[in-house]
Amino acid sequence: MKILLIIEYILNIVAIFLILIILSGRKEARATFAWVLTLIFIPVIGILAYIIIGNPRIKRILDINLKKGVKFPKDYPKLSKAEVNYYCNIVTTITKNQPLLITELELLENAAIKFSKLSKDILNAEKYIFVEYYIIRNDETGEFFINLLSHKAKNGVKVYILLDWVGSLGIIRGKMLKKFISCGGKIAFFHSPDSFKTFSMVNFRNHRKIVIIDGKVCYTGGINIGNEYLGKYSGMDEWIDCHVRFSGSVVREMENIFCEDWYYTVKEDLTSLLSSDIDYDVKGGYAAHVIPSGPEQDINFIYESLLSLLCRVEKEITIITPYLVPDETVINMLKNISRLGKKVKIIVPGKNNHPIVGAAGRSYYDELLEAGVKIYETKYMLHSKLILFDHSVVSVGTANMDNRSMKLNFEVNLLIYSEKFADYVENLALHYMDIAREITIQDVENLPSYKRVFYGICRVFSPII
Repeated sequence: MKILLIIEYILNIVAIFLILIILSGRKEARATFAWVLTLIFIPVIGILAYIIIGNPRIKRILDINLKKGVKFPKDYPKLSKAEVNYYCNIVTTITKNQPLLITELELLENAAIKFSKLSKDILNAEKYIFVEYYIIRNDETGEFFINLLSHKAKNGVKVYILLDWVGSLGIIRGKMLKKFISCGGKIAFFHSPDSFKTFSMVNFRNHRKIVIIDGKVCYTGGINIGNEYLGKYSGMDEWIDCHVRFSGSVVREMENIFCEDWYYTVKEDLTSLLSSDIDYDVKGGYAAHVIPSGPEQDINFIYESLLSLLCRVEKEITIITPYLVPDETVINMLKNISRLGKKVKIIVPGKNNHPIVGAAGRSYYDELLEAGVKIYETKYMLHSKLILFDHSVVSVGTANMDNRSMKLNFEVNLLIYSEKFADYVENLALHYMDIAREITIQDVENLPSYKRVFYGICRVFSPII
């Protein structure tokens, strides 16, 4: 009994010490409140969570390691064939990066289309394939693609797979990876907990989804590799998602991101593999920005770019996201945009694969609806990550509208400046609304008290989920 009291006494001292550190820092008020509550009421979990998630020293370690990575010359061709609009100039000012050319741009409206096109591109690969995913499942879909990549590696194509250790935990001990390695393929796991230092950074996850083939074709978006992304086609609950396939000088920028991530993970420089004989300056392209973000950045460029575009919305904005847990700045901006008479539509899943995150998002409904924002919940799990600004700019990529994507994960988004591509996204949004239910203020007012309380609790702790 005395031992337990001593342990409790020590834990309380540590918790108080951490609370003082948190209060002296510069965390967002809601995040500070969540940490303090956690440390007071569940100190054991709170202390462990803060060591793994909240310790500001981890960010500094991360920053130092990433700055030791490979550097790339920005020698892309200028945009002589693409139109640069007002919104593009805003993002250029924020990111200090010039827009690049994106060509052969396709919106892949579901996983079946993506997997079909990706399979063909992999089969046609001649030199190298870079694969970076948050999740590759240990299931039939995962096995199909690993076997396909093993086949290409066996035939002399250089194949590199980078997976997030947390996201792809189920495949680590699978037999299929041994076959891939035996065929000459290379695989690495981002922030694999091999030591205390890497274990302490396991919360900073690589949520990027990138496939690059011979420097000519690239894929990115919301679709990982697994049966559930096929939804009804694999006999599972329906899953709604999308991806993009494209060419152009943006591919080289995506290659740079992959090479930096690979070097950071295994200290191997892949830049000598990159094709140098590709003519990116072709007709028929659009201007686009590739925007990576991660916890090592002093300025989160995805977040800051989205804020800057929100400030300048003139007519309407459509947000499609699986996880709607933005900070107070974004919530207030959306409400103000709506109050100014501009259209704001938000499309989210009615059935969420992360119920606590979904509940946290619903805690915002009343204030958004009162400001005139339109909210739609699809019948199924919606995993697409799209934002449409004024029918002129499309954001597509891997980042969600939540604290994890904006503050903790490694993400990558494309900002595409094209009214033609915006047409495709608008049509997809209309399809989503056709299979969705519009939420009304009456729906929120009729919620049972216990649900309101639950949603509120989830909202309080959302910054540390």
